[in-house]
Amino acid sequence: MNIGIPRERKQNENRVAITPAGVQMLTAAGHVVYVEAGAGFGAGFSDESYRQAGAAITSGDEVWSMAQMVMKVKEPLSEEYRYFREDLILFTYLHLAAEPLLLDRLIHSGMVSVGYETVQTLSGALPLLMPMSEIAGRMAPQIAAQILENHYGGAGILMGGVPGAVSRTATLALTNATLPYALQIANLGIEAALAENPTLARGLNTAYGKVTCPGVAESLGIELADASELLVS
Repeated sequence: MNIGIPRERKQNENRVAITPAGVQMLTAAGHVVYVEAGAGFGAGFSDESYRQAGAAITSGDEVWSMAQMVMKVKEPLSEEYRYFREDLILFTYLHLAAEPLLLDRLIHSGMVSVGYETVQTLSGALPLLMPMSEIAGRMAPQIAAQILENHYGGAGILMGGVPGAVSRTATLALTNATLPYALQIANLGIEAALAENPTLARGLNTAYGKVTCPGVAESLGIELADASELLVS
C-alpha cells in the first residue's frame, strides 16, 4: 500500500504522524511511504532520517495524490479538503462532532476515515488517545508554572496543554500506538482489517458517504449507517 505522511498545517502542531523507525517497519513490510519535505522538523526528525528509513521525500501535493492511506496527527484543515477522494483512507485524530464542515466533506468525498480517538477496545479503553493524555497529564504542572512565570508569554501551547518542546516524545508515543493498526490496514486492506480487528472497527467514522460512528451521528443528528453492511471484504 502507498502511505502518505503530510506535514501538519495546524498552528503550533509540531508532531508528525510517524517516526523514521515507523517508516522503516512499513517499508520492510513491502509498503511505499511518501513523506512531505519538512514534515518531521518540528519533532526533531530530518528529511534525511526518513529517506534512510526508506521513505520518498516529496511535496504535499504528491503525498496526497500518491497515497492510498494518509496518516496525520490532527484533522485536515480546509486547505487540504481538495485532496479528498473516494479511494482514500484517512487515519488520524478527527473529533468530527466538533468539525461539521470536515464531516460534510468526508461524506461527500466517499472516502474512509478512521479516527484515532474512537479506536476503542471492548473494555472501553482508548489505546490511541491514552498516550497523548498521559503526556498532557505529566506536563500540566510544568506548563502551569511556565505560564505563571510568563516564560512563554502564554504562547506555544499545543495538544491540550503540552508545549511543542515535547513534540518528539509525543510523536514517539503516537507512533508506538498507531503503527500496529496502520500495518494491519496496509497489510490486509481496510475492509479486511476492520473485519478482523473489532477495536480498529470501532474507530471507523465515515465510509462510502455514510457516518458509521455512533457518537458523531448522535452529536450532529445524522443518520447512523451500519458499518458491517458497508464493508464487504
